[in-house]
Amino acid sequence: MKKNLIAAALLIFAVMLLPAKVTTIADSDSPTGYTSTFVYKDDAATDVKLVGSFLFYENNDYHVFSNGMLLGANDSLSNYYTQPEDWTAEKDLRHAQDEGYSKAMRKTVDGWTLSLQLPCASYMYFYSVSYDGGETWNIVSDPDNLPPQNAWSMNPQYRSQFFVPYDASKQNAADDWTWLMPLEDESLRGTVEYKEYVGINGEARPAQIYLPASYDEDRAEPYKVLYMSHGTGGYEGDWFHQGNVPNIADRVFATGQNEPFIIVAMENNGLIDSSNNPVYELVRRDMNEGLIPMIEENYNVVEDASGRAFSGLSRGG
Repeated sequence: MKKNLIAAALLIFAVMLLPAKVTTIADSDSPTGYTSTFVYKDDAATDVKLVGSFLFYENNDYHVFSNGMLLGANDSLSNYYTQPEDWTAEKDLRHAQDEGYSKAMRKTVDGWTLSLQLPCASYMYFYSVSYDGGETWNIVSDPDNLPPQNAWSMNPQYRSQFFVPYDASKQNAADDWTWLMPLEDESLRGTVEYKEYVGINGEARPAQIYLPASYDEDRAEPYKVLYMSHGTGGYEGDWFHQGNVPNIADRVFATGQNEPFIIVAMENNGLIDSSNNPVYELVRRDMNEGLIPMIEENYNVVEDASGRAFSGLSRGG
């Protein structure tokens, strides 16, 4: 009992010292081994909610697939989701939709706060803020944890991101998402560059380019390139920010499982018809006439199909 009280007191003290952003600390009393505390400071706000990817479903639960195989008009996907406070290792849970969780934060002298005990993963979140007692709500990125690309991309991300480590003594092997977290050895991390090129519509179009840590612009053997496209409503930064592609590539290249290659993320939202439907011929032309020539002009890459691959999500596939 005394040990638990001491641990609780230390946790409360740690929260009191937190800056105005999400902070994750080891917590022996947490079922996951960690507690993440969110602090948002806005004296003008009347209500604040935390919204994010914090819901779970039981592995192989057929209700959550194919947009929900529900059991009648009164059934709902929410009936099959597990809240973070109900997470246990015995349930064999998997992560659910990106923004399914929404919960009111508590106003304190230090700001609006909320704590969650989450398993290992990369999490996306934002604050939903009201200034009129809940009549209207505004999406607010964590001002103290803004996506890095927002400083230079024409397409900012509205969701902030953080990582929770893995605790093998409390979590299942399936909960170990360390493979998508930043590589511990910073010298082996690649870099991300942002470039704009002139698209076939004559307008500036964005691209993000991941270069492996070993990238050498003078290497005798040019690098192969993987081009990646987002899905409907996405942007060129989605794969790198939300998908953690640079982190995954860093880990793969550091182990020698694959030869290092360059990854290019594009933005295809503007390549549509008058009804807002995608025109894939425009995407193909934009790549061949704008994006690929820009990459070949600025980077040491293979300049034929033998060194190019393409991957996409949903509409981008």
